[in-house]
Amino acid sequence: MVTIMADNQTDWTSALIGYRTYLELERGLSQNSIQAYIRDIEQFSEFAQKEEGTSSPTGIEMETVEHFMGSLFDRGLARNSQARMLSGVRSFCKYLRIEGLIEGDPVELVESPRPQRKLPDVL
Repeated sequence: MVTIMADNQTDWTSALIGYRTYLELERGLSQNSIQAYIRDIEQFSEFAQKEEGTSSPTGIEMETVEHFMGSLFDRGLARNSQARMLSGVRSFCKYLRIEGLIEGDPVELVESPRPQRKLPDVL
């Protein structure tokens, strides 16, 4: 695995580069899947930096993730899309834990939105 920095402090760009490598080599995901994960984490990163003042991914807290999910809801994003983005944030935090950049899991207690179900058509 790619170790970003020995002192456990890193910037968002370095973390995203390492995360992309992790998705490619460790998880063996397709390029389309990797692009989707990276796009979601870039949105999370932008939110965390601008709205929460989180200058480094090592500073991610549960409240940051909850506020991000609330912002997705406020924007009117479908529940399935919200759940997909939360899954990406979970994966990113798992990567950070594997690399020793964070302890604990800031996403552990965040509930995933229930997927929307369509009612069946009645004949």
